[in-house]
Amino acid sequence: MSRLTELAEKSNTEGFEREWEKALESNLPVKKLLEALKVFKDTDKDSALMLAEFAAEHFDSHSEEKAYEFCFGAAQMFDRSDTIASVLAESLRDRYLMFEPLEAFIAASGLLGKKKTLSENWRKLQDLLLYTPGSFILHKEFGPGEILRLSRSSFTVDFQRARDHDLTIEALLDSTRPITPDSLYVLRWKNSTEFANAIQTGGESLLKNTFADMAVNNALTEVNLFKLLEGSDIMPRTMWKALKKAAEESSSFILMGDSIIPADNTSLTTQVNAVLATGNLPMSEKTKTVNALIKASTAVQARELNVIFHEVSEIKDIEKGAVFELAWLCSNRGREDDFKERTEHLIEKKAVRVERAMGEIHSVSCKKLYLQRFFQASPDAFEATTLVHRLPRTLREQAADHIAELSPEIHAEYVLGVLDNPGETEHFMWALERAAVLQNFMEPDTIVSLALKNLNFARSDMQRRVCNLLMDNLRPQLEQHISLLDTRRLETLTGNLEESIGAQESGLVLLARRELSGRRTGGFTNIKKFWEGDTIFSSRKGIARRIKELENIQLEKIPAAANEIAEAASHGDLSENAEYTAALEKRDFLLETLNRFRKELKLLQPYPVGQVNAETVCPATKVIMESMGAEIEIRTLCIVGPLDSNTDSGLINYKAPLGAALLGLSKGDTVQLPGERDLKWRITEISVLEEYL
Repeated sequence: MSRLTELAEKSNTEGFEREWEKALESNLPVKKLLEALKVFKDTDKDSALMLAEFAAEHFDSHSEEKAYEFCFGAAQMFDRSDTIASVLAESLRDRYLMFEPLEAFIAASGLLGKKKTLSENWRKLQDLLLYTPGSFILHKEFGPGEILRLSRSSFTVDFQRARDHDLTIEALLDSTRPITPDSLYVLRWKNSTEFANAIQTGGESLLKNTFADMAVNNALTEVNLFKLLEGSDIMPRTMWKALKKAAEESSSFILMGDSIIPADNTSLTTQVNAVLATGNLPMSEKTKTVNALIKASTAVQARELNVIFHEVSEIKDIEKGAVFELAWLCSNRGREDDFKERTEHLIEKKAVRVERAMGEIHSVSCKKLYLQRFFQASPDAFEATTLVHRLPRTLREQAADHIAELSPEIHAEYVLGVLDNPGETEHFMWALERAAVLQNFMEPDTIVSLALKNLNFARSDMQRRVCNLLMDNLRPQLEQHISLLDTRRLETLTGNLEESIGAQESGLVLLARRELSGRRTGGFTNIKKFWEGDTIFSSRKGIARRIKELENIQLEKIPAAANEIAEAASHGDLSENAEYTAALEKRDFLLETLNRFRKELKLLQPYPVGQVNAETVCPATKVIMESMGAEIEIRTLCIVGPLDSNTDSGLINYKAPLGAALLGLSKGDTVQLPGERDLKWRITEISVLEEYL
């Protein structure tokens, strides 16, 4: 980075101006000057223009080549500058001394005029300078042509459909545009074999060439291919299929049904309008494409769609749900002040139509909003009840919540109907959960019995919810139910609970095991504690830190060490190169650490929430102990995993001797700690370290 660029980034205007004058005198490369000027322009546009004009005049009097190079770059940065435009024009005259139509081109571009911006006029002049002998152009009627000769006021062009045709400059500029030698039009005319191979090969190269040659209004359709393929053995449909396939695989273009548009150089609003303008495409498919475009854009670009929100909300289409979602997307997900008012007409009133409309919506959030809007409109009770029964399970629960607000009687009738049908396990368990919370549909004992009976048939997330409900809201009824089971049924229940993740996490399986353990006599083998084995328990934050450390070693430290090895190796004799040896040792140490962390991660698990409790010392618990010597001493230790341990802070690794000596003990137990032969401690309190779970 040059000194100029550093000053520009620091917004040091005074320092930049002083350094600019020095740079002009010190022959700093023009490229460096332009780079710094571009950065400085973002800080102080007026001062940047003044310095650019100063540099243009300086180079104009010192170096013709540098004057052209500098003004070439500066002309693309500023909207107005008579000085830069004048120096650029003079540089072009010196550069294209024998180019007869130059003055006509300068006049046609408007470079020295003020109707358009300097950057626009300069881009137009650059296009005009492509009209040189041997270059190719495309005529509206005559097709591709090669420029043979030119004069101050006319051109002679060998067109595909008009040989040695003379045109005035004005006529040429009005009816033609420059094309490259590898243009499909040129290949079709000059090299039919290569043309056929290009289409057969397909790919992004074909797509880019076709788009450059034939796109209209920044979009490419099958119709645009007709003129190119007129009289050819290749059918437009064949070529269009190849282009569509290339667009699907390309990151530079987007396939919009029956059109292709560029992905980067087009505003999101333009892309959305292009999608909406495509014919023979259902509104739900258009909305799906718009949603994909928004996901690929920035949040700022997505908010710009509010300029077409009002227009979108007025679209008349049979797919009202799709139009609602489209309006939702274009209003920054319904955040426009008048979104509700503008979309009121899109909310259906009949259950069947609401179901159809929601089937046209892709976003779950938008579906939930549409459902909410339906119930907010105070629908007919029959239609509301009918809709709930027709909705998929994931939306039925939300609908039931709305019905509870609309009519508690209808809600109660619905929940009782679900409780009579245990065949649909997920929804049945939801109804049990609701019955337990509201406490007015079913006796708690019955809820516990039905929940345990159907637990293993539910999904894991529902299992967790029900198990937590049993262990918290219905704990007395749960314990009574388990105690009344005969041993055979209790063994069956315990086996089922051991297969449930929710039962393990909530501690429900531990409750059943303890009851079963109390009934057994002789030959009973203690149940293995969760911390016994190879698994390493830690907090989620600790695991996340270790993953971040691993990524840092793999992505930053090891590559940096490799660079240090290469740098040290470049210093010569490796046998006496201490830097090289040290770099190798550092690299080997990092690799060893990386492998150790990888093995460790395979064994790491978060503390099992359901199995950590205040009854037993285990990982993620705090222990308060009282010494049993002559003088009473209180000691507090936190038993945690190795990633969370910090001896100075009282965080003891449960795999270390001190932590291991305390594991499994309960309140009132005594223990002799490692290294303390003459002193025993009594555990007075155990509590769960909630912040680590």
